[in-house]
Amino acid sequence: MAQKLAQKKYLLLKKQYLTEKLHTLDYENELLEPLENAIDSFLKNPGYCQLMTSNSFESNSSIEQWINESYNCNPHYPEQLSIPCPSGKKVRSKSESYIDMALFQKGIPYKYECELIIQGRTFYPDFTLLNPITGNLIYWEHFGIMDDSSYAKKAFNKMQLYHSNGIVPGKNLITTFETKENPFSYSDAVSALSMMRL
Repeated sequence: MAQKLAQKKYLLLKKQYLTEKLHTLDYENELLEPLENAIDSFLKNPGYCQLMTSNSFESNSSIEQWINESYNCNPHYPEQLSIPCPSGKKVRSKSESYIDMALFQKGIPYKYECELIIQGRTFYPDFTLLNPITGNLIYWEHFGIMDDSSYAKKAFNKMQLYHSNGIVPGKNLITTFETKENPFSYSDAVSALSMMRL
């Protein structure tokens, strides 16, 4: 019963937010900010997140095996993993929690900051997804401060390296971006997933 009530509260908040967004279609509209804050507050409550994690991903044995196998994750700045998500994981930013939420809602399993070695260099893509239909890996990089020229240059260099090693947007790479004036939202995460037909 508690789980159903938590899910109902979350879905009502989400419905209200999406309804307002449909009517305004204006990301800067001040009406959306309180609703986004309400969703954020809901997701930051560990009790609600714990109740929602009982909806696990599909019980396909190969997917279960992939989900449960150990992997090398990003060892840097573990104290920054402070944002709780519906999947039960913790991430580094509000934007990443929106990505987790979209993946969780769609039942797409992922590993957070899983080690990827390219040309002898170690990377930790934000999300490594397992396509539940094809079994193919898809990487998701969210670039959060693209209005910083130094950060943007590093992001561009990383994308070039990915591309030269067969990790290509639209095929097996999702890239999302934000700036201070254009923050990332849950609907942006859903749109990115739909473009990959996930």
